[in-house]
Amino acid sequence: TVWFSYAAKRAIDIFGSLFGMILLSPVFLTIAAAVKFTSPGPVIFSQVRVGRYGRHFKFYKFRSMRVDAEAQKAALLAKNESKDGVIFKMKDDPRITKVGKFLRDHHLDELPQLWNIFVGDMAFIDPRPERKFYIDKIMEIDHRCAYLYQIRPGITSMATLYNGYTDT
Repeated sequence: TVWFSYAAKRAIDIFGSLFGMILLSPVFLTIAAAVKFTSPGPVIFSQVRVGRYGRHFKFYKFRSMRVDAEAQKAALLAKNESKDGVIFKMKDDPRITKVGKFLRDHHLDELPQLWNIFVGDMAFIDPRPERKFYIDKIMEIDHRCAYLYQIRPGITSMATLYNGYTDT
């Protein structure tokens, strides 16, 4: 039945994330030390994202950017270094720390999301969660985006698994 499938998927998410956090705890500690000792600021970055049923939750990642990244973003946009007004995914983004670049290249900055899975904000595989600002922009173009509110967001999606991390 549908209920059994949902319960089984949630059980896999809970036990898988708990097992992952325990098994990877030395990696967590190593990354935390590397982030803390190579740049000032907190080890964990959090941001509010939209989850299932439109509920907001705190989304966690290892911090990969400088603490003043938002101020630097404004300066980059003012200098128009991004050419098209878009900063994210900019090649050689000066806001990313050296450790942060390594973490991003190997997707290790995503590991704290195991906690998000454990507490039920996310799943292992489902569409990525997004900030409300971007969801609102997408909804202006395609109202079907609202269907995503029926699904618990995930660390990775089926599209990412089949098409790769940076495929559009």
